[in-house]
Amino acid sequence: MFQSQKWESSEGIDPFSYGYNSDTPSDAYQKASGIIPKLIDMVSKGGNYLLDIGPKADGTVIPEMTTPLLEIGTWLNSSGEAIYGTRPWWIASGDSTPGFTDVRFTTKPDAFYIIALARPNGTLSTAAPVPITHGDKITMLGGTGRALNWTTSDDGIVSVSVHGEDLDSVQYAWAFKVTYA
Repeated sequence: MFQSQKWESSEGIDPFSYGYNSDTPSDAYQKASGIIPKLIDMVSKGGNYLLDIGPKADGTVIPEMTTPLLEIGTWLNSSGEAIYGTRPWWIASGDSTPGFTDVRFTTKPDAFYIIALARPNGTLSTAAPVPITHGDKITMLGGTGRALNWTTSDDGIVSVSVHGEDLDSVQYAWAFKVTYA
């Protein structure tokens, strides 16, 4: 569920400190695989995600912090359209119902986005209705750009056939764009 008022959540890549902490073990730092789903979840609910890094005293930033940032940047380069300048939809997420993909939704005036937090296994199925009609097109951001085959049930539940080469082109989360006809 999203809030009508603006809100923000902040945390550091270092789970114990907003600054550099030499006592933090290398394996304790957050990874892109955990940060990206949090970013998507917050944006889909109308929030802002503030992610902090802490440089060392000499101004350098350790690889445990730069690596996730670079990976997040790579994901945003291919899929950021589903994040930047979007608004939450009235249903923030799809159920994690067996047989359906765990998804979040964002929207712009000319498009609707379905973001899968788990890699679809050939088919993306939403447990929540999606605003799509005959003639609309679905593509995967960061994929080949070709239109994907999709079907919708009478109650608006959408199933999208996804090609392996599209899925392989992105990591961490898979964003699908519904372009209105």
